[in-house]
Amino acid sequence: MITKLILILGTILNLCCRAKAEQITANKFSDQKGLGVSGTTVNSWHIDDYATYASVNFGEPGTTKGIKVNYAKSNDGGKMEIRLGGPTGTIIAEFTPAHTGGWSKYSTAYIGLPDGDGEVTGLQDLTFVGKDVHGVLNLAYFELSDFADRTVVHALIEGSEISTNFGVRMEGTAVAYFDDGDFVTYSQVNFGAPGATEGIILRYAKRNNGGSMEVRLGGPTGRLLGEFVPINTNSWSGYVNAYVGLDAEEVDGINDLTFVGKGIRSVLNLESFQLDARNELHPLVTATAYSSHAGMMVSNLEYISHMDDGDFITYDSLNFGAIGDTNSIKVSYAKGNDNGSVELRLDGPEGDLIGSFLPQRTAGWADFVTVDVPVDPVVGTHDLTIVTKEISGVINLESLELSDEIFFQIATDYAVNSDSAASRDIQCTFEVVKTAFIDDIYGRYYVDSDQTSDAAFWEHFNVSDDEAAKAVVTSLCETAQANMEEIDFNEITYDQGAQFVELYYSGRGSWNEETETLLFPSDGEAPVQTLKLDSYKVKDYKSLSEKALLRMPDLQQFDPSVCTAHAAQCCWPRDRQAKDNNGNCAKPYDSQCVDKDVADNTDLCYNELDKAPYANGVDASGFSVYDYEGPVHCHGFAWSPDDNETTSRYKANALFFVSMFDHMYTRGYVENIPGSPMCGCVEHMPVVTRADCTQTNVQESYKFTKTDSGYIPTIEKVKLQYQACQGAGNQDNDLSAFVQQLVNDGKLSTAEQDIFSERVVGKNNCPVATTSFLEDKKGFQKDHEVDTTKWTFIVGEGYDSETPVLDYRILHEMIGEQEVSIVRRVCPSCSAMTHRDIYYRRLTPIPEGFNLLDTLMNNWFDTDNKHNEDFALYSDHLDAYLDINRWTFCNFNDSNIGFPRDCGP
Repeated sequence: MITKLILILGTILNLCCRAKAEQITANKFSDQKGLGVSGTTVNSWHIDDYATYASVNFGEPGTTKGIKVNYAKSNDGGKMEIRLGGPTGTIIAEFTPAHTGGWSKYSTAYIGLPDGDGEVTGLQDLTFVGKDVHGVLNLAYFELSDFADRTVVHALIEGSEISTNFGVRMEGTAVAYFDDGDFVTYSQVNFGAPGATEGIILRYAKRNNGGSMEVRLGGPTGRLLGEFVPINTNSWSGYVNAYVGLDAEEVDGINDLTFVGKGIRSVLNLESFQLDARNELHPLVTATAYSSHAGMMVSNLEYISHMDDGDFITYDSLNFGAIGDTNSIKVSYAKGNDNGSVELRLDGPEGDLIGSFLPQRTAGWADFVTVDVPVDPVVGTHDLTIVTKEISGVINLESLELSDEIFFQIATDYAVNSDSAASRDIQCTFEVVKTAFIDDIYGRYYVDSDQTSDAAFWEHFNVSDDEAAKAVVTSLCETAQANMEEIDFNEITYDQGAQFVELYYSGRGSWNEETETLLFPSDGEAPVQTLKLDSYKVKDYKSLSEKALLRMPDLQQFDPSVCTAHAAQCCWPRDRQAKDNNGNCAKPYDSQCVDKDVADNTDLCYNELDKAPYANGVDASGFSVYDYEGPVHCHGFAWSPDDNETTSRYKANALFFVSMFDHMYTRGYVENIPGSPMCGCVEHMPVVTRADCTQTNVQESYKFTKTDSGYIPTIEKVKLQYQACQGAGNQDNDLSAFVQQLVNDGKLSTAEQDIFSERVVGKNNCPVATTSFLEDKKGFQKDHEVDTTKWTFIVGEGYDSETPVLDYRILHEMIGEQEVSIVRRVCPSCSAMTHRDIYYRRLTPIPEGFNLLDTLMNNWFDTDNKHNEDFALYSDHLDAYLDINRWTFCNFNDSNIGFPRDCGP
């Protein structure tokens, strides 16, 4: 009997004393009306239905701030009264549940309770009464709460944790279907001490345009703290953070906070929010954390896009600090087009302009770069507005960050042109640097100063006059250039072996020696040794070479001590690639691309084998002379001897483009002239008449950043363009004319040009150059020297300096005027001594209609040309004149064979 009594007493104690902050399941009611129960949940909660929960412990004063209610709802409308005692007791709170997306999709609401005189304490019966509609909600549980998770200043609050609402629905933890006039209220939001809250971070999603969100203190008609215009994020589940500045300087402590939708249906989906101070100096602000905008969108939930002419985006409450704390802003952006500008303004799109910049094309709309934009002095907390101008698609914006960095920039621009109006020569020089300092530093930070621009310049560079400043600036420019990262050619060919670059520039290696084939090692179906596949990295490095610095290969043919003319060229004799509109290689490769020719653009005069024995591994001192060399293609470039000049610093880029990309990868031109490297300084290359030419037009962005000890120089960006050389006298794509233009521009000396001209000798100058080489350097004399005072040149190969007579009628007239009609044929290279100098004497008059010039050159027939009847042949001029010692034999009558065929003494 005693044991039973104790058990009953224990039950009574349990009923009367629910633990404080206990989670009470909905089925634990002590009284109810009209409700259904399913497991631990209560459903079918209609108008005036209720459930009473006995002896709920509200605890000591200040303990219970509200009630957390976990519920589900699949319709709109209705509310829940929360009363003390029974269904007619005192109302301590009302709650308007939101549509949660289903009767089994539960969400937790935070319902604030009265404090002060209306505060509820101790043990109380608590009753929930349904109102207004059938199906007010399904209730899973409730819990008295001290709202500890909201007592911290600037707590993160999920969207679904509402205390009341109108018109919205829940989707998971987010508020959705937020239309014009709809609102959600959140209770017990801690603003902290006065001035502690300056803004609010809203995490939202949106898939339409238009509408706005009001942020109000208390309920939906309370004091307006701020307003937010959401951007289309392209998805109702694509959440991003926005920052809204609040007019909350006088708001402190615990308050209800309400969001009201305005303007359109479906203003946004709200996932969470968090009050914020944003009082740190130089905050990093993501682009999506804006407060207002016009005309933009969010892309990939990461950045702002569709920033067109006149569009703007504002970021609230940025702390610029005291004077001198903020001198620039780092802007991370991407751009896939050209043109347009960006303005930085204070406090709105029409506010004070504090800075601007011209964005440059990046690698694409999702390829972000960071630029530093200098701004005018600004003090304190301000809204910052980005305004885009002039075109559609100015930039995509990723982030911005205030900075104390003081700097100025120069933009160099170098392009050779014989037209002075089109020529550009802005480099890192004292004059350029000083002008930029005065524009960017003195003009911005010394507006109200009595100090002169010269004095300010000297002070910043720790010098006392311009002469000292020139030395400092020169050193800074050289330092920036020396610190540039260089790309080694071995990176392009790393998978070809350690010696590949050396082999390639000698004219050897797989890229030079192979040709596409369906023969072994191919299977007969798929071709192998395909140039564009084997050298695919060349194409990749082409774009890289237009924005980076390449390092000249450490090869003998590019030794600076050898390159005294400061010009280099490549010469190719073979084409290995079909269907590229260059050379005569064709498909099928195995029959139509065997030892095929390049497009001929030069004459090869001679080659000195002792110039480059490394090229072929043969140490020889001989030479080669080319009278009929076949098609050869040469292409080169030239540069200034000043190592700091643009043409000198980027000569490796020119070499890469000329040799690997433009001629090998694009045209299929390969191999070398025997005895010489494929490419090298002209001193180590064969002597030729001319070469095509490429110049590099370079734009650089230098940045000079202020430190306590002076300035740190860097080259931030390089933009390089390859172009056919713009030579003197409007002779484009000609290496000799380009060298002349460099001389005209003061970049090369005439002495250096003279060295160059000994290697690239000019059109039709091979005979003169070769004769000079043979006589002056090798001690040879020509076996047959034609006395032009006694003989008139008619036609011949290798005599480019002479003007040929191609009209046979003129020849006939000249013969007719002679006392003795003699034509001389000279062939210094003929093997038989008797055939090196032959004299043709006409014995009969030349008949009408006979073409002696064609007969001698191309068609040695005996029509009107019978041996020892119409003509005779001799080995000596005197013999011909006296008509003695005639040649005894001749044969005729084969087309396309000229004089003397097989005739002989």
